[in-house]
Amino acid sequence: MDVSRILEIIGGGGHSQAASAVLKDIEFPEIESRIISSLYRNIKKPVLAKDIMSFPIRVVNEDESIAAVNDLLKKYGHSGIPIVDKRKDLVGIITRKDVDRAIKHGLSHAPVKGFKSRGLVTASSNTTVDEIQRLMIENGIGRIPVVNRGEVVGIVTRKDVLRFLHGRDYIKRTEKAAAGGRYNFSPDEIIKKLHNLIPEKIFNVFEIISGTAKEMKLKVYLVGGFVRDLMLDISNLDIDIVVEGNGIDFARKLREVLNARLESYEKFGTAVVVLPSGQHIDVASARVEYYQKPASLPDVEPGSISQDLARRDFTINTLAISLNRKDFGRIIDFFGGRKDLAGKKIKVLHKMSFIEDPTRIFRAVRFEQRLGFKMDIQTEKLARVSVEMNLVSELNGIRVRDELVAIIQEKNPWNGIKRLYDLQALKKIGIDVTADEKLTRFLKNISRKYKILAEYAGDNLEIWRVFLIAMFINCREDIIKKWCEEMKIRKNDAAVIINSALMFNTLKEKLNVKIKKYSDLFRLLNDKNDELLITLGAAGKVYLENILRYYRKVSTIKLEITGDDLKSLDFKPSRKFKTVLENVLLMKLDGLVKTKQEELQEAGRMLSGVESG
Repeated sequence: MDVSRILEIIGGGGHSQAASAVLKDIEFPEIESRIISSLYRNIKKPVLAKDIMSFPIRVVNEDESIAAVNDLLKKYGHSGIPIVDKRKDLVGIITRKDVDRAIKHGLSHAPVKGFKSRGLVTASSNTTVDEIQRLMIENGIGRIPVVNRGEVVGIVTRKDVLRFLHGRDYIKRTEKAAAGGRYNFSPDEIIKKLHNLIPEKIFNVFEIISGTAKEMKLKVYLVGGFVRDLMLDISNLDIDIVVEGNGIDFARKLREVLNARLESYEKFGTAVVVLPSGQHIDVASARVEYYQKPASLPDVEPGSISQDLARRDFTINTLAISLNRKDFGRIIDFFGGRKDLAGKKIKVLHKMSFIEDPTRIFRAVRFEQRLGFKMDIQTEKLARVSVEMNLVSELNGIRVRDELVAIIQEKNPWNGIKRLYDLQALKKIGIDVTADEKLTRFLKNISRKYKILAEYAGDNLEIWRVFLIAMFINCREDIIKKWCEEMKIRKNDAAVIINSALMFNTLKEKLNVKIKKYSDLFRLLNDKNDELLITLGAAGKVYLENILRYYRKVSTIKLEITGDDLKSLDFKPSRKFKTVLENVLLMKLDGLVKTKQEELQEAGRMLSGVESG
């Protein structure tokens, strides 16, 4: 127990092993009562092996070869692994040193059972941490398998014990360093935040999830951006749940109790529970990822909550909140996420992070812009090294496209583009522009004019297409086309980007003065896509005025007559109808015809002239 916590109630202090208090003018019975009350609150049940062990545990059969075990240890980064027999009973452990020694003697082909450790030391799920520590010291070992009824259910390493023994003081120090423990919320404070930031119906769903988990004897946690944003007092209803166990079975049970719809993905161990309100809850089994090579998609295997959080991109996204009945609302923070929230830092979990998944560079830039954070020095260095290694260039085009679009859809996208340029990542994905002050100013202006012009545009308008047009306006058609193909841009989107980028400079020259005649504006801008018009509108004041005049005036003027009206004049339908109607519209735009009757007369005159000619 932490004795300093016991004496806090009477103004005392110290550290976890020793504390004192000096009291005056207080009767002894009062002191005794307070201390006893504090003891009841602070004395906890002993921590057991099941509370700190790593699971699920990997094992090897005793007939496996040394070479196969060597591959496993390399793949998972383990320094040792338990050995089981055909009945799955634990029979020993083999360490990295044992394997290396066997290989050195040319015994790669030999079965692992010949090298297993003797005098096996094990613990049960209910063995206390103190007892585990004693076993490690007395036997000079760094790992103890946890066995229940002959089955290996987990393993406790020296690291697990050290984290437990020193974790409390360490956490206390780091939380004080992190802006005075600004994000060190108690479970009650987390529950209060949930009530403040999400609808009450969603909170009720969390309580149902908690009860369902208890019924199924599973552990469940809120994870991801929802937790990060909750800490920052940002409302976020993108809800992700991680289950230690079978996430799909848990999601199926939720479907029943919540009267919801279920979309499951067996291959990935994930599911989406769709509530009657339409709210989505993503459910996933806790898992661990392994990358076979840089920039590849990972192999996924079942894991624990700590392993699941360890595969996240940045420390600020590794936070979790327990939804389990016994500690509902407790923050899980294995990687210092709260400290980095307080320091406004984007930090990777390990040095290989960007090498394993270079798209994390784009996500780092996106979070910098969204949250006003900054990559820490080491993380930025690692990002630059990964870019220099051309790992970004090796990424699947779809992944790059999606990350780039996500950056452009942030609040101030020009900053994200400039940041990618500064990191040399923009060029590596085929956008060879100079993101200098001129381009940055243009992109910023696009964002501003987009807000003005979007209300006049069609429903299919996309800001990301506007930004790509702006970055490609000085590129050749073949370069833009190749880029769109590599990024797997849909044909319709690619056509908008390519055509608009190629037309931009020509139209810009023609629109650099006020176009007074509506018919001239119509000839220039009719049938041009909205993305091009918005890009032009950002080029300067006169361009914006012309585009606004087109949207507000020219595009609203329509003919009252149609081809049916022309047929009523006994003219035979033909392609000439279209030309005549366009010419009448041009006259109407310039005020030369005003009524439907005048439109019809002019159309008849034109058609008569064509036929007589």
